[in-house]
Amino acid sequence: MVPSANPFNTTPSNIKTTTWPKGLLVVSIIIFAIVLGGFFVLNYFVGIKENKISELGSQIQALQASFPKDKQDEVINFEYRLQNLVRLLSGHNYLSKLFGNLEVNAHPKIYFNNFDFDTKTSVLKLEGIADSYKTVSEAITAFSSDSGIQNVTFKNLKTGANNKVTFSLELDIKPELLKP
Repeated sequence: MVPSANPFNTTPSNIKTTTWPKGLLVVSIIIFAIVLGGFFVLNYFVGIKENKISELGSQIQALQASFPKDKQDEVINFEYRLQNLVRLLSGHNYLSKLFGNLEVNAHPKIYFNNFDFDTKTSVLKLEGIADSYKTVSEAITAFSSDSGIQNVTFKNLKTGANNKVTFSLELDIKPELLKP
């Protein structure tokens, strides 16, 4: 009789070993070791930085103690006034660029006898006297071609005494020209 094969034969030749549980365990241990090592390394560097911060804090306190209290108050007061000044000047119109543009664009044969600038509307009103209508026309053309001026309007053009031409100009100034 032939012995029948026993499906439950557990001899070492029939046992199949699987490696994935061991591999998972090894990978888990490696990841844990890396995380644990990273924790200790970062904790070490945090300690170094905390020591540096405390050293700087003690240096600041030492400097602050050596600086007289009345001088500290004076510096704080000065800083407050300086901040207020910066806030006030940020909304201030500067006419220095406008005067530069007037100097460049004004015709040499014209003199202005009235200057009025409205800060709310950024309109410059000029009254002047020229030797001829052609001179007035050249001045208007020069002001119209200026990139800092939006619009040029002239009014009250008339011939006055000694054949001189009197006129009024209104120049709408671009806001960029009035900022520092």
